[in-house]
Amino acid sequence: MCPKKAQTSFCLNTSPWVKYQKFMAENIAGKTCIAHQSDSPREIVAIKQYRSSGIDKTGNLLPTSHPNLVNLVNSFCESTVVYLVYELMEVSLEQLHSGMTLKEADIAFVCKELEDSARSLVYSSRPFNLPYKA
Repeated sequence: MCPKKAQTSFCLNTSPWVKYQKFMAENIAGKTCIAHQSDSPREIVAIKQYRSSGIDKTGNLLPTSHPNLVNLVNSFCESTVVYLVYELMEVSLEQLHSGMTLKEADIAFVCKELEDSARSLVYSSRPFNLPYKA
């Protein structure tokens, strides 16, 4: 059961199906479905479902906004289930990888971006006392 906690504007203690309408189920690394906002069918998202461990970690969730991430746009906690709502990628990583060859300079650029992103995540996790392993 999701622990009782003050509801934040980001993590809502309700069902995601109040705001979103499911139209396709996928088994991509667990229970995931494709949905759209009920009032805006053009806004497509992926909703990933997790069982709650009973430890409230949802209070630490924040939306993300970075060009190198699949961004977390919303979250919901209902009974024993946590739903995380992500923006939908236009292509899968497999499709992206199969259609390109990277040169050494491209790989170096991506690695630098990942290093910068990792530093940002480590820095942003400090106020929440989240564990970090190098």
